[in-house]
Amino acid sequence: MAAFPELQRKRAVLQARSNVLRHRLQAQLAVAQAPLARADRWRARLGGVLARPHWVGAAAALLVLLRPARAMRWGTQAWAAWRFWRQLRRFF
Repeated sequence: MAAFPELQRKRAVLQARSNVLRHRLQAQLAVAQAPLARADRWRARLGGVLARPHWVGAAAALLVLLRPARAMRWGTQAWAAWRFWRQLRRFF
């Protein structure tokens, strides 16, 4: 590469620019690290709940037995949210 000093200079400039951009990205991602970690924990918890559907069903049955009006209200809201989600997914 000694025969191409112009290429060496361009390479050094590009490497310096790459380092600057990498450090900027790291600083920007550091801000989002805590919220993303929280979202990962919630996703793991949801996965744990969904892995045990019999417990979800038992909790729903208990809610219906103990608080039928509240279960009906929550069921209506869940149904509306599910329909909204399906309509929203059509656009994306």
